[in-house]
Amino acid sequence: MNWKTVTIIVFLALVGLLVLGWNTTVPVRDFETNRVAREVTEPVETNAAILRIAARAKRDYLIHPIDFKGARRLVFEKALSVAPNDLYLVFHLEANPSDFYVFYRVSREDGRLLWKVGVGTGG
Repeated sequence: MNWKTVTIIVFLALVGLLVLGWNTTVPVRDFETNRVAREVTEPVETNAAILRIAARAKRDYLIHPIDFKGARRLVFEKALSVAPNDLYLVFHLEANPSDFYVFYRVSREDGRLLWKVGVGTGG
């Protein structure tokens, strides 16, 4: 194989990974964000499993942020328990920690990221 063939194969593989990553990102919910604030939540002690899920959420946000004009780096703040058997993972943006929060809804049963929503004025 010559270098042009190798370059084309590597390029197509990277494009394929990008498309696959784009199509497997967590959906963004677009609803009144006060709904999240009204739900009854309880703080959950952070453990290794929650930190692994938070790392997955950060990777998801790098690939598919809520606002493409804003920062893409999230900082994990806390986990909250929410009925029936889910969690909210709460993040703030590294660039503006007090203006915009990102909530990921997570299934406690399998650790699956269900959806995400942005709350605040920044982004």
